[in-house]
Amino acid sequence: MNDGSMIVHRLRVGFIAIPVLSILGLISSDLVLADITPSQKNANNSSNLQSIYEKAFGQTQQTLPSELTVSLSIGKTAIGELTVFSNRKTITHVDTQSFLSFLKKQLLDEYYQAIKHHAETVPHRFPLDDLKQWSIKSEYNSHRLSLDLKIPDAIRLPTALSLQRKRTIVYDEDELTQPETLSGYTNFSAKMTHDHHSGKTDQRIQARSVLNADHLVLENQVTWRNQANNYNDSDLNRDYTRLSVDDPDSDHRYQLGDITTSGRNLQSSIALGGISIRKYSNMNPYRQKKSETGEAKDQNQSFSIEENSRVKIFINDRLKAVRQLDEGLYHLTDLQLSAGINTVRLEIIPLSGGGNVEEKTFTLNYNQQLLADSESEYGLDVGLPRYRKNGRHTYDADNPIASAYYQQGLAHQTSVGVSGLSDGEHYQVGVNATKSGKLGEVKATLSFSDHAAQQDLGSKIEYRYRANKDLPNLFLSGEFYGKDFSRLSYQSSENALMAYEQQTKQRLYAQVSKQLDHQVQVNLSGQYATQYNTDDNQKSANLSLRKQFNDGKSASVNLRYQNGQYEDKSAQVQLHIPLNDDRPQQGRYKTLDTRYDSLDDSIISRFTLSPNGNFGKESLATSITHQHYKTSDNVSATVSYRDPRFAGTVSHQVSKQNNEEDYRHRSQIKLESAIAFAGDAVGLSRPIQDSFAIVKAPSYQKDSEKQREAIAVAKGNMSFRRDKGNALPDYYHSVISKNGMPAVVPLSDYHQTQVNVDSSALPLGSDPDATEFKVRPNYHQGYQ
Repeated sequence: MNDGSMIVHRLRVGFIAIPVLSILGLISSDLVLADITPSQKNANNSSNLQSIYEKAFGQTQQTLPSELTVSLSIGKTAIGELTVFSNRKTITHVDTQSFLSFLKKQLLDEYYQAIKHHAETVPHRFPLDDLKQWSIKSEYNSHRLSLDLKIPDAIRLPTALSLQRKRTIVYDEDELTQPETLSGYTNFSAKMTHDHHSGKTDQRIQARSVLNADHLVLENQVTWRNQANNYNDSDLNRDYTRLSVDDPDSDHRYQLGDITTSGRNLQSSIALGGISIRKYSNMNPYRQKKSETGEAKDQNQSFSIEENSRVKIFINDRLKAVRQLDEGLYHLTDLQLSAGINTVRLEIIPLSGGGNVEEKTFTLNYNQQLLADSESEYGLDVGLPRYRKNGRHTYDADNPIASAYYQQGLAHQTSVGVSGLSDGEHYQVGVNATKSGKLGEVKATLSFSDHAAQQDLGSKIEYRYRANKDLPNLFLSGEFYGKDFSRLSYQSSENALMAYEQQTKQRLYAQVSKQLDHQVQVNLSGQYATQYNTDDNQKSANLSLRKQFNDGKSASVNLRYQNGQYEDKSAQVQLHIPLNDDRPQQGRYKTLDTRYDSLDDSIISRFTLSPNGNFGKESLATSITHQHYKTSDNVSATVSYRDPRFAGTVSHQVSKQNNEEDYRHRSQIKLESAIAFAGDAVGLSRPIQDSFAIVKAPSYQKDSEKQREAIAVAKGNMSFRRDKGNALPDYYHSVISKNGMPAVVPLSDYHQTQVNVDSSALPLGSDPDATEFKVRPNYHQGYQ
């Protein structure tokens, strides 16, 4: 065969071989696909193609670098990049420190600690084969340059499925506006009451001040009263003074000055002048992601998804959210549950459309006050008893008192605690245990007191079942006290911890309530008590029924019974009537409330006109109340007004006794305001409770002819709507005045939010991007 025919022959063979090989490849592909299990079908497409290619045409040899950087994936989810090492054919080792940092977020702690301990023998390069003893499989995907890990669900830390976005979306530190080193405020409250009949005028001015100097917070409150009220022998009184320091990273608060003991486990709260150390379970909810306090953290709240799906989340038969989730293991947490028993139902719909819709149902008991597993709280208060003498605070230096408590959260929604109180001579100690579950919540408290050689026990047990669907809510409690048991409390007349004579022997209480439908609610309660000093048992009962109508009206009936000295067999009827056909879009809401009580044969009626806005004339609100009793009649009217920088209330009361001819008049006016500073900025505001932000006026161009307008400022993620057609938005928290007076926006401690400036009102030349500020204040901080 000559060269030309040889070339033609080879071309013919090539043209024949190509389609034959293609057909063989397709047949081999079908055979390979037929051997793939359902779980393998869910693998990544590129991994499938690689597997099909290798089975159909054989593996191709490729040489890997001895060291390279690849993507690390768990299932289908890439979690970061990792330095790995090869034997030129496959990945054999990984960088130990980086690998451990990834595993810490993926494994249950006991398994992570075991692998970490094993890694101490290979501090630099961790062998992937060593993972087999924990059933962790690894595979290198050359197409995606990825090291894929398959971790068994039994040792894997579930991904949290949460609805509490405020905890899952946390601002980065570099996004936050930093608080001023020096800031503070003073709230002023002035009230004047004049009795026209006696001619006396009672005046009271109260000032509460807060000074924050680099996280060191000084709080003080003083009250001035004129002598006309005969309240005490002094006009000016210091109510409290204390110095506070918070450590949000460890959830601690330290206080020096006027403090109060906690009063747990049947103990009384006592005012002291001294030192207080408190550790809270979650002072700063943004420090790190945690399971929501009060929810069980066990396998009953975990579920797995076999393929990427759309998940509908129903809580108590109400659709709360729809999430798209990748395959993997998940744990229910932070679900915005209601207190008590909750039913959570998940509808899992595969995105591929080929699978069946799967439903999973969970029954969860939520108790906001119950500590989560491994969480703890404690406190220590030491100081001198504080009491009033001649109207002034006085401290008993001869009888110091110490109080302490410790509360620990355990697994399976269990919490235990202990507390103690003593002055060195007398003492009281107590313990408690709380357990929550699908059948409700049980709390038991036991306390022991020792005073003047008299020792005895007091106990209390409570059971609570709070249903959010079909069953009624139930609360049962029983209290049992020994004759010599007493809640110790400080008595200034005796300058010592004193024990009152125990009167109650036992007290039983029961309450059941049920929402019959969306409009009818019924409540029944009863109490039975026995006393040490009498043979007469005390019994009381209460039955109430409330009906809500579609037009906003509501009616309630309350039947009461009580025996003994304060015998009561009475009924109370109350009506709530809206006077608008529908709540007006732009206008004031008018209501009429009337209550009749057969106990004193009284009729109380109140007309209320609600405000139409936050501030200015639209904030004007009023109420007129008429009170009719057997021996007297009273009529009173109140008008309130709010401004971004102050709030005011004016009221007048007219009363007449049936045996008198003259009417008595009594007038009152109350004003509240605050002055705040942060750095070099100063502003006026309504009273501030926690933290605040001062927003200064923007710089105006000297040659600008634009008329200065008031600029609204608000907190939170909101838009400045003007549906009412006013110059200012319909909703805002403060305002920069036309003359440039800064706005002061109140903030909540340990709550991240945004402070937004209405950019549409900014003058020409202002930076439109500088209108949103992210803040996360600690304890009583000020921003500028």
